[in-house]
Amino acid sequence: MSRWLAIFDQQGRIPAADCRRAFEVYPHFQSVQLTELPISPGSWMGIWGNGAGTHVSGISVLFDGAVYTHDEPGKEADWLAAQYHRQGRFDLSSLNGRWSFLLHDRSAQSLWLARDRVGVKPLYYWHEGHRWVFASEPKLILELPFVERAFDPEAVFDYFVLSKVDTQRETLFKGIRQLLPAHELTVDLRSGQWEEKRFYSLPFNPGVGRFKESEAISWQYEIREKLDSAVKLRLQYHDTPPATFLSGGLDSSVLACLLRSHSGEPLTALTASYREAEFAEQHWAKIVVDHLGAQWLQTFPTIEGLREDLADFIFSQDTPTFSAGTYSQYCLFRMARKNGVPFVFDGQGADALFAGHLPHLPPLWRDLFRSGQWRALAREWKAFGPLWKAWTYERTHWMKYDLLPSTPPFFQHLFKRWYFPELQYLHPDILALNRSRYETETDRGPKTLNDTLQNGYFNGPLSFLLKCVDRASAWAGVETCTPYSDDSDLMETVFSIPGIYKIRNGTRKWLLRESCRDILPPDTYHRQDKMGLVTPNNAWMAQLRPLMRAYLEEQDDGLFNKKKLLAEYEQFFDPKSPLENFRIYKYLSMVIWRSIYKV
Repeated sequence: MSRWLAIFDQQGRIPAADCRRAFEVYPHFQSVQLTELPISPGSWMGIWGNGAGTHVSGISVLFDGAVYTHDEPGKEADWLAAQYHRQGRFDLSSLNGRWSFLLHDRSAQSLWLARDRVGVKPLYYWHEGHRWVFASEPKLILELPFVERAFDPEAVFDYFVLSKVDTQRETLFKGIRQLLPAHELTVDLRSGQWEEKRFYSLPFNPGVGRFKESEAISWQYEIREKLDSAVKLRLQYHDTPPATFLSGGLDSSVLACLLRSHSGEPLTALTASYREAEFAEQHWAKIVVDHLGAQWLQTFPTIEGLREDLADFIFSQDTPTFSAGTYSQYCLFRMARKNGVPFVFDGQGADALFAGHLPHLPPLWRDLFRSGQWRALAREWKAFGPLWKAWTYERTHWMKYDLLPSTPPFFQHLFKRWYFPELQYLHPDILALNRSRYETETDRGPKTLNDTLQNGYFNGPLSFLLKCVDRASAWAGVETCTPYSDDSDLMETVFSIPGIYKIRNGTRKWLLRESCRDILPPDTYHRQDKMGLVTPNNAWMAQLRPLMRAYLEEQDDGLFNKKKLLAEYEQFFDPKSPLENFRIYKYLSMVIWRSIYKV
């Protein structure tokens, strides 16, 4: 794992001490692990961690991540420099893995930067006048004395109103942007000209298809082969005893079983457990642990722990999160570090890849309707529940994902203000001046299941969820990999399969489940409920009420309608439904984020 920072200033010397100091934001920082690359006087490049940087023949490279098909693990920076020296810029779509890099060509005075397909590894930049800054995360950029600390009102609007953060170029930090997934950026340092463009677009099968048993079996074998290959590649690359996060859900259980089948060493499973019965999932994890004979490590996130860790937790993430569930990841990585686990697998991305979310059902239903597969449609509706229930959900889904986005921005804004009354506590200017942020979708034809999956996989919240994993792992100093999100062979195979094989009889991720049926415990194979990173949000938010008020009172009113929020504080913390508390969490997270980052 590497954290890196690069600064290019064509009109002045960069104080190296300021650059080195930026890395001290990490609690485990050791200066002996910081590698500084020798380049021109007006520039500075440094990488901390595993030292994945190189300087060869006037070419300097900073690299974070892994290319799993590379012959020499950990030597990607050298390989990139050699490839570029021989042929210049090359096709990035051939790199299978999770990565970001910066390449500086000293003779040409140019930069080449890129980021992996789905955005597992982050890449941020800041530009003002003659000065460019690039980093693996924004907290390093903010530590530089010449970078202004301020929030971006547009990104604040996106976070609260559109439920988006770190999925577009803009970030919550004013002036700091991110390079989008599957994009590359070139910069001419002499002229200041720069260009960002996409280097990869995933082809996908737009059809629903007709279910055939023989083809289903063939696809199951194909998926199993790709999963086996992805896991073996990563085990060979990292060459450490196998360890994985295990919730007991299908995604993590499949990874655990695959790891055990491809490694001769005992497996370590790490689980975030809860003593509150309605949030406890560890009994499902124990089924897999017993089935595999794995070593089991458990951490128990609590409100007392969250209260103590809150500032560090939010700081580690760089941005406010959407629920306290991300705190579970924070605790898992910390436990891994304390127990000497240097590397873990994580199942992030399986839902987006294999159709694991409830909103994936209506696109399949419409596919079946349009293709005249009435019996199959009736079977799927029946599996969902009574007919009225399926139709009600279909109508609600259509209104949320199709009708509302197609209306003019002013109508979307009126609806949001009515449906989410907590928006009244934002600063009025943030709401009024950013109505153009709403996107009006024009009719682009039927949204098939595969079309929906492809759009969600590359343009949805997955990159933000992966960012949360990356920041928690970096903060703890533990390496992680996410094969459902970073293996190009697996993703391209899954998206070539007709949609009808991904959900069957109401069972989401049917193809993943069936392809690994032989290695899963029977109870895990038959499990149908889905929990995710659930936490006692309601109880936790109520107990954090005094803490949030203290943070809020010390801030100005540039972000919130502070007077109104304080006047109606008790009412704000008395939600009318369980969902309301997730909205309250966003305010809590944002208030603390602004305070600790001083923006």
